[in-house]
Amino acid sequence: MVEMILGLPHLRKGPLLSRARELGVPVLVSANAFAVYRKDDLGIPYFDGFDGSTFANASGMNLQLDSGGYSAMKQYSGWPWGPQEYITFASSLPVVRFYSMDYCVEPEVAGSTTEVHDRISRTVRLNVLCRNLAIEAGSIARFAPVVQGWHAADYGRCIERMPWLSEHSVVGIGSFCRRQPHGPNGVLQILSHLDRWLPANCRVHLFGLHGEAMELCREHPRVISVDSQAWGKTARWEAFHRRRGTHGGRKTDKAQIALPLPGLEPQAPIADPDFKKTDAYCAEVMTGWMNRQTRRLKKGGFVFQEALPLLASVAAAPKNDFEACIERAKEEIRQLIEDGEMEHDQITENLILGWATDLLDDTDAADQGLDAACALPLAA
Repeated sequence: MVEMILGLPHLRKGPLLSRARELGVPVLVSANAFAVYRKDDLGIPYFDGFDGSTFANASGMNLQLDSGGYSAMKQYSGWPWGPQEYITFASSLPVVRFYSMDYCVEPEVAGSTTEVHDRISRTVRLNVLCRNLAIEAGSIARFAPVVQGWHAADYGRCIERMPWLSEHSVVGIGSFCRRQPHGPNGVLQILSHLDRWLPANCRVHLFGLHGEAMELCREHPRVISVDSQAWGKTARWEAFHRRRGTHGGRKTDKAQIALPLPGLEPQAPIADPDFKKTDAYCAEVMTGWMNRQTRRLKKGGFVFQEALPLLASVAAAPKNDFEACIERAKEEIRQLIEDGEMEHDQITENLILGWATDLLDDTDAADQGLDAACALPLAA
């Protein structure tokens, strides 16, 4: 059965950590929860290392660490820390597994195919850097790479650039938490293609998967685990309605609701505008949520159907020579990042435009040379 890993926002002493310990489930935490920020003389915050002291509160628990890429991209539009800082921190922790840094590609972060491809190249490079640092730190046995993509072909692009994946038994699959179960970019379709591309020994961890999508993956032979902290949204939603005295909370199967007798209709909930979403309250919601996810995973009898062949995407043809040079410049820059000749965060629009201009100048010079050669008289 697929293992459900509970996402926690922190490891401070209190109801959340105590309840997670009572549940006896594995826990995933984000590196963001342990990042230390200070302010400079102008009041601008800056990253000042990690503080992992609260890991002592979770002694004896099954802990895993996520690099926190999605939060970093949404909050800071980039990584506040580098691979050296992250791997040094992760390697020092009592975690059974820690995942590589990567660049997420959800539509709200990467709005075009070009951006997705750029972020895949950066992800490849970060995986290589983190992996090499984990080897040096002696923690490679606990390191898990992460592949990224949005469309099925994107994941294939990422995997083919990481030929060493077969050396790892678990691979994290990014950009999954907001994905629908069905459709051409749905969870089941992507999993089917990952099954074809990944080395035979690799099993996958799906970040942020829960609910129906998780239930549909419960017997997939590739999936070893999923994680989610979606109970936090459930707690916020239920607290919202308790303050207003409105009907809300979890959906209930209408077929199981008995119609009230005339005159015995249920009273509207009483509003509690001062209700606080405390950690104790959240711990209760988290427990109910976790139990529901566990029951979902214990269901049986699901049969997987192979996905249809992946259709090759057709890129729009460049409108002119300069657009063609821009696309070529992007590909060359991506290759340099993957090869380690450029840093993963060096891409800028000015760099691409300058690179494309150089390519166009080289092309024009070559064309002029060819024209001059064609104008010469043929040798006798």
